[in-house]
Amino acid sequence: MNFINLTLRKILQSIICVYLIINSLTAFSQSSNNSNSLNFLESILNNDDNDALNSNLDSFNNEADFENNGEIDRELLALIYEENKRENYLEKSYNDASSLNLQLQGYEFFATQMIFPRRLSVNNGGGSQDDKVLSTGDEIIIALQGPKNITYKKKVNNDGGVLIDFVGMVPVKGRKFGEVRKEIESRISETLLETKAFISLGKLKQINVIISGEVFKPGKHNLSSFSSIITALVKAGGIKKSGSLRQIKIYNNQKIYTIDLYDLLFGINPTIIKNIQLMEGAIIYVPKIGKTAAISGNIKQPGIYEILIGKTDLKEILRISGDQVTPGNSKYILQSFNSSGKSSFAGEVKKNYVVKNGDIIFLDFDYEDKSQSVQLVGEVKYPAYYSLK
Repeated sequence: MNFINLTLRKILQSIICVYLIINSLTAFSQSSNNSNSLNFLESILNNDDNDALNSNLDSFNNEADFENNGEIDRELLALIYEENKRENYLEKSYNDASSLNLQLQGYEFFATQMIFPRRLSVNNGGGSQDDKVLSTGDEIIIALQGPKNITYKKKVNNDGGVLIDFVGMVPVKGRKFGEVRKEIESRISETLLETKAFISLGKLKQINVIISGEVFKPGKHNLSSFSSIITALVKAGGIKKSGSLRQIKIYNNQKIYTIDLYDLLFGINPTIIKNIQLMEGAIIYVPKIGKTAAISGNIKQPGIYEILIGKTDLKEILRISGDQVTPGNSKYILQSFNSSGKSSFAGEVKKNYVVKNGDIIFLDFDYEDKSQSVQLVGEVKYPAYYSLK
């Protein structure tokens, strides 16, 4: 009997070790991705050849995409590097409680966009040209092809119009470019026979936007009037790990918006970011990070995520973290904190569980055949069923 008990104990110890190793490796894979980003930043900071580096970056960008004439702000990148390299207070709290290596998710996005802004303008810009609302100082390019091939560059004047030869004054201020383009094309076709018009946007008016709160470079920033909220945040160096990605306030054109960047970063509803065009004097405020929860185990992107209290359920956490790595039934083991701040395991939860601040959820395989598994309970780190196969 003693021999059987000893053998069973060794089996249990082996199972627990394997389980902990799997959890650690899964968390490490997530931290490795962040490490790659940090290594890339470090290589840029250690590259003393500014001209060669900026020339190399030109192959990824065109002149219109750069907010700083293609030059990299090394001082700003150094701040971002140090911030992301250092474990902050939230990460330390979760890692101490779970014995894992969990990191806040979503913040490395901004450093990447500082280096490769074209990816930003192509994928996540301020919308299409047709959505651009025209204002004083914006430039419209009119190219005519026909008996006469002529190209005009016209700026929106102080009265809000553009004066076009053969057409006259066209009111454009406050109207979307797509609407204006169709009107100009129609009026030219009525006036000039056998002539085709090609209308596009030229140089756009620069606007001043104030960015404050938990960003690396708060203050007034000069941007193109076609810039998106993401472009503005990148100009300010991005959001610190102490800042919220889900409760960003935009005071723009006498309206107030609350932006959830998870819509963009994790593909929940990416189009919402494109629907706001920044105007002169807009204010972007990034508050402190809100409530958080963590997820680990059999998940594609383990880490710490900001949650919306009373709204974020486990199903959403699974969606934004990429869902489970391997197919099959899973169970969700909850580790939570009580009112005194003590961490304990609260058992299994379902996908409709509304996540609370400080929750840590572990994804494990659900072993349906309990006859081939043992249940580990009591004062252990990961109470659950473990397969004996």
